[in-house]
Amino acid sequence: MRKITGIIDEYGFPAIEEVTIINPLNNVGIKVSSIIDTGAAGLHIKTDIITLLDLKKVDGAVAVHPILGRQPIDIYEITIEIQGLDFGKTPVRTMLNEFPYDLIIGCGFIKDGKMVYDGERKTVEITLKNLP
Repeated sequence: MRKITGIIDEYGFPAIEEVTIINPLNNVGIKVSSIIDTGAAGLHIKTDIITLLDLKKVDGAVAVHPILGRQPIDIYEITIEIQGLDFGKTPVRTMLNEFPYDLIIGCGFIKDGKMVYDGERKTVEITLKNLP
C-alpha cells in the first residue's frame, strides 16, 4: 500500500504537496499547488497552467455549475505524479472560475483508496491499494 499525506488548509480543504503535472507530448512538467475536493469527480486545472505547459485539447464537455448552470469546458491530458507516485496519463478539465490552488483532485481520482481526515491535527492521509 502507498500513502499520500497532506494538511488541512484554512478553508478546510486537504492540501496535497509535491504534485507534479507533466505535458506527455513534450515531457515538460511543473510542481503545482493542489487539493482534494470530495465534491469533484475528476481533475480540474487553471487555464494559466494549461498555457504554461502548452497542453493540447483532447476533448470537450459540458459541466453543470450549481450557480452558473451549464458551462462548456475543455479536456486535456496530463501525466501526474503525487509525492513520487506515478499515476500515469489522465484527463484534466479546465476550472470554471478562480480558485486559490492550481489543481483540484476530485475524489473519483482516489476512489479506490481510504482517506482519513483529521480535523484536530489538521492532517489528511490517503492510503492507496492499487495504483493505475
